[in-house]
Amino acid sequence: MPNHACLLPPDAEEITAERHAELLAGNAAGQLIVPDESGQPILQAPPPPSTEQLISQATARCTQLLQVATQAIAPLQDAVDLGEATEAEQAALLAWKRYRIALNRIEQQEGYPHSIEWPASPAA
Repeated sequence: MPNHACLLPPDAEEITAERHAELLAGNAAGQLIVPDESGQPILQAPPPPSTEQLISQATARCTQLLQVATQAIAPLQDAVDLGEATEAEQAALLAWKRYRIALNRIEQQEGYPHSIEWPASPAA
């Protein structure tokens, strides 16, 4: 089969449109397309993330959650600093600060980064 632009190997074999659609659907769902022993494309689950990838994912999530907490804390802290906070605002401030402390201690959890117990947000 002539193939001047794609540079497929000369021994490449065609697959059916149905098989092609199956492979693309599996790939869209997160599976990898890899060759089997005979070189035919098959779907395979991706390898588990590395420790470095898990740390990176946890750090990104923690950073995002800390930003949310800091934004929630700022106006509550202002009200406390000016002596204008209600009891509910004081309680909310305490809850958000405890949450932020818990987020900052994520790395100290046993099993980190493979197993993380994320603290519940006071906003929940």
